[in-house]
Amino acid sequence: MPEPLIKVTLDVTADSSEVLESYCVPFLRSLGYHVVPPNAQWEPKGKFIERVGIDHDKFHRKLTEWSLRGNVIPLTHDTSKRVRSLLSNPEFDNFCKQ
Repeated sequence: MPEPLIKVTLDVTADSSEVLESYCVPFLRSLGYHVVPPNAQWEPKGKFIERVGIDHDKFHRKLTEWSLRGNVIPLTHDTSKRVRSLLSNPEFDNFCKQ
């Protein structure tokens, strides 16, 4: 038997985008989403590894553990599927330092 379709409609009205963002961003973060400004800078993998103080092997182990827990870190890859850059967050930074 096919899964039932789920439909959710959300209507948010505000006087300005700042009011809308002051509601939506905390709401999404409370659900576990990583919300960043649209102009957030991606960090090269090497710079991230250096900043957090881990080696390449630990980085890849932590990335695998993180995804197995149902979390996502936005990544870019090169043509050989190696991680080039990432958009980290404080939770992932701390997770990698453990």
